[in-house]
Amino acid sequence: LEKINIILGDAYEVIEYFDNEYFDAILHDPPRINIAGELYSEEFYKKIYRVLRRGGRLFHYTGEPGKHSNIDILKGVKNRLRRAGFDEVIWVDEAKGFLVFKY
Repeated sequence: LEKINIILGDAYEVIEYFDNEYFDAILHDPPRINIAGELYSEEFYKKIYRVLRRGGRLFHYTGEPGKHSNIDILKGVKNRLRRAGFDEVIWVDEAKGFLVFKY
């Protein structure tokens, strides 16, 4: 635990303070998309991409938004992650989120 630093703040803003390729792995578990849509934006995914080292991985918990409607929110999330530069985006049904790789 000595290597863990807890930083409190708005992730959308705090991420700007980290150097390029700072993290080996990132766990992204934002509030629902209708509450914090900016944390599901292509712009924010590009910020995550910038701070994740090559060979790093991201787990993005999404739950199952739109499950009871005809809106395919997960497809949009996957497409934005790909456009942000991530090389591989895999849905993990058991964890209800995307496992994402930067090579």
